[in-house]
Amino acid sequence: MNPDELNSERIRIAGRVAAITRFHGPDDPRLPALREKARALVAEERITAIIADAPPLTETQRERLALLLNPKPLAAVPYVPPKR
Repeated sequence: MNPDELNSERIRIAGRVAAITRFHGPDDPRLPALREKARALVAEERITAIIADAPPLTETQRERLALLLNPKPLAAVPYVPPKR
């Protein structure tokens, strides 16, 4: 998704969360999944913005970021210091 689509989707989900909360209460079972999706979209927006402003990444940096984005616990991801 491009940044405008991400922002539109996040706003749409925020509206759904607000409407469901207002009309069905804060304990509605649909809310946790919607909130999780909203958090994921915010993270994607932030990562996209950071990458757009950053200089090109080295292969090592790309590998490290790929490991960080892997759903395994971070304790299982070994730290690889950058080569100098």
